[in-house]
Amino acid sequence: MATPDLSYVFTIFFLTLGPIKTIPAFFGLTREASPQFQRKTALQAALISTALCLFIAFIGKNVLGKWGVSLDALKLAGGLILLMSALKVVTMQPQPTGGQRATVDLVGRQEQVKSLHSKN
Repeated sequence: MATPDLSYVFTIFFLTLGPIKTIPAFFGLTREASPQFQRKTALQAALISTALCLFIAFIGKNVLGKWGVSLDALKLAGGLILLMSALKVVTMQPQPTGGQRATVDLVGRQEQVKSLHSKN
């Protein structure tokens, strides 16, 4: 199997990890924080996620080999998980929302971020 080029790997990571989806959540949680705290938090998140991706890239194949899981089996399992997720979204039935609880959870998260910000 030929080694994929860097642009292919970057595209797969970008589509899989979806950094664009995390921007609204990050902004919502750090909206009232100082720019310095926002930069520090964004850098910390980027470093942790990069380290995790590199760890999986270098160690993952060896671990799968020790567990006796082939790469094809992993691809098949990942495809089935994506298929099940897509079917769940397509066949989703409207349910009563817990809007009030979600709001309380978001406010609680904002309070945590504010308390972290005040400590720094």
